[in-house]
Amino acid sequence: MATWPAKVLLFGEYTVLLKGEALALPLSKWNGSWSTSDQVDDGLIRWANWLVRQEKSGLLPWSIRTADFLRFVERGGRFHSSIPTGCGLGSSGALVAALAESYSLQIPQDLAIRLKGLAALEKYFHGNSSGMDPLVSLERTAIHRESDSMVCTLQIKSIPNGLFLVETGIPRQTAPLVEAFHLLLEQEAERHFLLMDLLPQVHRAIHALIHGEMIPFQDAFAAISRMQGLLFQAMIPETLKTHWHGPDHYLKLCGAGGGGFFLGYAPKGTYPQLPFPIYPLDTQL
Repeated sequence: MATWPAKVLLFGEYTVLLKGEALALPLSKWNGSWSTSDQVDDGLIRWANWLVRQEKSGLLPWSIRTADFLRFVERGGRFHSSIPTGCGLGSSGALVAALAESYSLQIPQDLAIRLKGLAALEKYFHGNSSGMDPLVSLERTAIHRESDSMVCTLQIKSIPNGLFLVETGIPRQTAPLVEAFHLLLEQEAERHFLLMDLLPQVHRAIHALIHGEMIPFQDAFAAISRMQGLLFQAMIPETLKTHWHGPDHYLKLCGAGGGGFFLGYAPKGTYPQLPFPIYPLDTQL
């Protein structure tokens, strides 16, 4: 039975919406697959009907058997998933990937076109999507987005020691947070700071990780943590703000923020004591 994994966006949250680089990995610990039940899933019914309307309006990115999908969910078809919802691990992305792989007549080979098409399918859930989550789930490998037209798969054999996930257990919705980010961009000083300082550090962290350069990686991670702590106050839960960085660790967003999971880095490999569960990232891949 086919399964579609969760994902972790290591770098690029929000800045990817400014056409910046992004790097995401699949998480095999959590995944989803198609199943059937005696009861229908009303949420899937609504999405299937939306897809049918998109097809009739000529707005689908490629040919999808929307009528077949609608019949499947009307008969009790559902997406059985262990991926926590509303936590930044790509639960809707895995669902979109499953639809694309199971019901598309033919998915374009070009990854950049796939990315845009999957973003169009996921916008139903978030209002705005980079397409990274479903692409990672669909390809089941690391994805490096360099620009709108340059997207590639990567085989990352190892990740830096000391990376970990923090599970806050706080639910959140992506769409209002993305809206808050766009309001932030309307403030000229913040936009300038974001573009001129945060973006280069995100790109630096991505390339340092890909090439195994640990000192630049640590410097970039620390800088991203500091800048996000200043810029994205609305996306950081109050209970996490006092733990945002310490003598031996740094934290950053892991998706939209607001709750769910966050990403941490302990350069010395000693994980901090936080009031939330911690998962070393290398055990989740």
